[in-house]
Amino acid sequence: MESDLPGTPPVRVRQEITYMPPAPTYDRSLLQPDLNFGTKLPKHCSAAKLIRTRKLLPNYGENSSKLGRFKDKLADKELLFGIESFAEIPYVQFNVFATPASILVIGSPLPAIVIVQHTKRSESLPSPPDLFIRRLKVQLNAKINVFLPNEAFFKHPSRVTNHTDRRTIVLCDHKYETGDGEPLYDGLNLLDVANIELAKDYNNNNIAPSFTSYGLNLEYELQIEITGRCADREWSGIACTQPVQVVTDWQAAPSIESANLFEAGPGPLAYHELDAAPRMYEMAVHTEEPPPYHDEPPPYNRMLGNTAVGGPVGAV
Repeated sequence: MESDLPGTPPVRVRQEITYMPPAPTYDRSLLQPDLNFGTKLPKHCSAAKLIRTRKLLPNYGENSSKLGRFKDKLADKELLFGIESFAEIPYVQFNVFATPASILVIGSPLPAIVIVQHTKRSESLPSPPDLFIRRLKVQLNAKINVFLPNEAFFKHPSRVTNHTDRRTIVLCDHKYETGDGEPLYDGLNLLDVANIELAKDYNNNNIAPSFTSYGLNLEYELQIEITGRCADREWSGIACTQPVQVVTDWQAAPSIESANLFEAGPGPLAYHELDAAPRMYEMAVHTEEPPPYHDEPPPYNRMLGNTAVGGPVGAV
């Protein structure tokens, strides 16, 4: 923005303008996890957890002697290669998923429901074993895509140049070191075991909502990683990598008709006087009349002489 007044040097003002859009219109049910859509994970994250140990047996510590526990430990470490002894070791196989809400509101808690699927176990195990959480890590993966036009793009429009910038926002990283940890079961809400909140700022930087503009868009993905314990074995894996939409915590202002902005207020309207110099300059520019036009047009000749471009031109 430039200011140019008579008798004063030109002034150029540069002001940074920031805009935080209001939350779009959405269904309130999207603020809660929806378990009807199933669970989807990438192939490298969807591997089932397999636990094989004699400690899965009920009352293992009470029914085994010290020598028996030592032999079991050697068998668990596969130091005894007998086929029969290895076949006697019970096992259990399970999957752990997490389903968050589709829309996350800045400054609000983040709900997520855990899904535990027990797929296989030994016949010697009458029921699935108990699972515990040892560590819970929740992070928001931001991805900014920027379209960069260059000279090659105008010559070859099919060649698109994009730049992607990624950053990670850690929302929760909590360890449970007391006892076995927090119980992990199907239907557990992670808000019951940890304070997971999408704060308004991260490292002194405001968290921007999801948006899409010309040549620029910001999108988020929520990642939940759980480290747990089953019997005496620990396991770890990613339970959720789901795209989410981040919105602000305020709604758009009501319309003019609903807000009755045309009605007179209780007091007089406030206004601001302009400086004298700009007002005098504005009056001088808009009130001065143009000078009168005294020059008469030249007489019109029906016979034209030689032109500057070519030869003589005949009568019109």
